[in-house]
Amino acid sequence: MEQHVRNNTLANYAYVMMAQPIQHGAPAFFLAVFGTNNSFTANDVQKRWQWMVSTAKEEGIDILGFPADGDPRVLSAMLRESCTPDSVPLA
Repeated sequence: MEQHVRNNTLANYAYVMMAQPIQHGAPAFFLAVFGTNNSFTANDVQKRWQWMVSTAKEEGIDILGFPADGDPRVLSAMLRESCTPDSVPLA
């Protein structure tokens, strides 16, 4: 473990994902958190979304969208998803 920490990039940021159910009165809840060194790409974002959509579907959950904070990589992934015919539908 010590060697892994010494030889690999450590996370400088925490990436937090929350979920907001659409049922009236249902509170938002913490979905996931992971460390990042902020070197991900729009392609990484797209792959993560596709994995989340397919995994949620297996549990009978529909993901209606992925809001963003204006990060250019996330906005680029949104543009790709809206323009790609073979992309995983978000709804």
